[in-house]
Amino acid sequence: MLELENAIKLCKNGAPGDDGIHYSVLKNLPENANLELLKLFNKSWQTGTAPDTWNEAVIIPLLKPNKPKNNPASYRPISLTSTCTKLMQTRNAAKRRNQVFNASTKY
Repeated sequence: MLELENAIKLCKNGAPGDDGIHYSVLKNLPENANLELLKLFNKSWQTGTAPDTWNEAVIIPLLKPNKPKNNPASYRPISLTSTCTKLMQTRNAAKRRNQVFNASTKY
């Protein structure tokens, strides 16, 4: 639970993905809802599966400044992924940092 709470704290208020879940919702969940979210994440880790929507992204092309609109190279894509996907990635990155730190401090 502590890992989940820390991952939620690390999340910045970005745009939500196709699921429409904003970080402010996750940051204000009651404890019993956090427990259910943790169960969902743990089941995903244990089974190696995730809801299909966690593997999808909405791609939005943004026009670069002073570039012609009719040239595809004038755009940079941004992808809006599920908030839960980003939360899992944040948690996973934190775990990897801790593993590297712990491995390097054994000397």
